[in-house]
Amino acid sequence: MPNSTLNGPEAVAAVEFKTRLYRQAMTDEVFSWIPTSNNQGLVAGRLSYISNSISAWRTAQRSTPAVARDIEFVPALGGRRGCVVRSGQLLI
Repeated sequence: MPNSTLNGPEAVAAVEFKTRLYRQAMTDEVFSWIPTSNNQGLVAGRLSYISNSISAWRTAQRSTPAVARDIEFVPALGGRRGCVVRSGQLLI
């Protein structure tokens, strides 16, 4: 594993990005997120892109079939350098 520098330019850029992301796109509830929060948020129409896609899709199929019909599976989003952390993401 490569050495990490907490005050290096990449780390500072990552913290700045996450700060902007939170302020522009998130609410305080993300600090109390539990595994089923993605499922609940998707079914309620509050989320549009999540990572645990199959679980949320199955939940939507059972509870709100109309939402389930609007769900599509897409490749994971890439970062600034094209880095993809996960695959099989969900998009409404």
